[in-house]
Amino acid sequence: MELEKEFYKEIVNLAEKELGINFKKKLRQEAMKDVNERYPRKLRVLCKLANLSPQGFYQNNKKEVKENFSQELIIQELLRYRSVHKRVGVRKLLHQVQSFAMNIGYKIGRDALFELLESHNLLIRNRRKNGPITTFSKHRFKKLYYKGHYTYDAYSNMGFRYYLL
Repeated sequence: MELEKEFYKEIVNLAEKELGINFKKKLRQEAMKDVNERYPRKLRVLCKLANLSPQGFYQNNKKEVKENFSQELIIQELLRYRSVHKRVGVRKLLHQVQSFAMNIGYKIGRDALFELLESHNLLIRNRRKNGPITTFSKHRFKKLYYKGHYTYDAYSNMGFRYYLL
């Protein structure tokens, strides 16, 4: 088991040095959380392996819980607003929600709101037009437009006629 850990740790170090791969803290935190659920008493060992402190691990967990709670409050506010205005889009919802989000101490932008609504399947799909179709412009009887010249015709009543050259 110890040899396995050292081997994988060395692979990660080589990947970071030679290939320029940077394992972000967020990925490490997620991996630590998954392993910590399986082996709850091994947090210090995990922290050493991930090169993070236990304090940082707990701070990140606390931040995620607070963020998830704020997002749930925003979702509830959006659902309350959408109960009145059924098909309002994300950009208009953003204006309604931003003041509420600032009151609870959470900043949210347009893209983050899009992702939040997408993760909860709350994005509005574009509906197809249900009315009658009055024109069919893909028919075969289109007028053909030719490049021609206007020339003067002395025998014509109108003077100018359209001739194709």
